[in-house]
Amino acid sequence: MSLLLIPAMLGTNLIYESLNHGPNRIFLQTPMDRALPVVPIFAVPYVSLIAYIGVSLIAFLFFRAHVYRSAALTMLIVWFISYAFYFFLQSYVARPHITATDPLSALIRSVYASDQPYNDFPSLHTSLSTIIAIHWWRLDSRSASPQPSGRR
Repeated sequence: MSLLLIPAMLGTNLIYESLNHGPNRIFLQTPMDRALPVVPIFAVPYVSLIAYIGVSLIAFLFFRAHVYRSAALTMLIVWFISYAFYFFLQSYVARPHITATDPLSALIRSVYASDQPYNDFPSLHTSLSTIIAIHWWRLDSRSASPQPSGRR
């Protein structure tokens, strides 16, 4: 079953592209959003998500298959819930124009060029990275249980 989850996740991820267009039903931007600056260094963790997920899932598969299965199934569920939002309640967030010429600003422009400004809610970057983080915590169950008193 574990190996069957790999093509299921890859196939499910491919659905995203077909949903990444308008017309949007909601416009998600507040005055606070407009007031916050773009911080180019944050593009690095944003683009590293796919590698983070891939390496994590491989580690889970080799060290604790039940943690891998749990993470993969949870990710599939989150993808389909998010896709329902993208289909029925398409969101849009206007992106700022990036004029700086440094490498990190160029990275932001490349992200903007490859991904449309739709499907902002719910955030797959947030949900998938949280799922993986929780499963890393589960990988070592000793970190979840307190030590008996008197032992250090």
